[in-house]
Amino acid sequence: VERRALGVVEAERARRAPGQGEADVDQAARELRFRLDRTVPVVGFDPVVNAEVFHYLSRVGADQTPPALFLGEWLLGRLAELEDDEGSPLYPNPVCLGFVLSRALADPAAPVRDPLRHSLLARVLRQQRSDGGFGSPLSTAMGASTLLALGHRGAELEAARLAVLRGRGANDAWGYEDFVVHGFGAPAWSTAL
Repeated sequence: VERRALGVVEAERARRAPGQGEADVDQAARELRFRLDRTVPVVGFDPVVNAEVFHYLSRVGADQTPPALFLGEWLLGRLAELEDDEGSPLYPNPVCLGFVLSRALADPAAPVRDPLRHSLLARVLRQQRSDGGFGSPLSTAMGASTLLALGHRGAELEAARLAVLRGRGANDAWGYEDFVVHGFGAPAWSTAL
């Protein structure tokens, strides 16, 4: 039923004149696609989500508990397994994991902090491109933020900073980019980073 409804939305878009109610039709299509995509279960642990849990456990003083220690070791294993250009089921942008995990590692209480920091720094430096960026403006801002959170102050950070500045649009803001799998993001998010 929902797939047929999505077909109706697409037919309505094709029927309308350009500019006539496109925003409403586009919004309806996004909502239907989101509902369709949500029916597919996400299997397994998402490393980005678990990096947030890891950060939370450190912040509330549960950093040396068995769950936090297990999660730290699990994240270390995922960093070793993931390809540098591989994202996660919910956060397909490969730079997201570094961005989220680096915030957790900025907390001195984070378990297995030094091995995670070393592994993550190596990954983010491999992800950086020759122009200093990490892909799109949002990816570059997240990559630069990751370097900062990890305490890296080398030439790579300066190159990332310059790449972030080059990503500004004509209105001195950065463009929209999806942050999570269902297309959520905002120009304000890119600009704020």
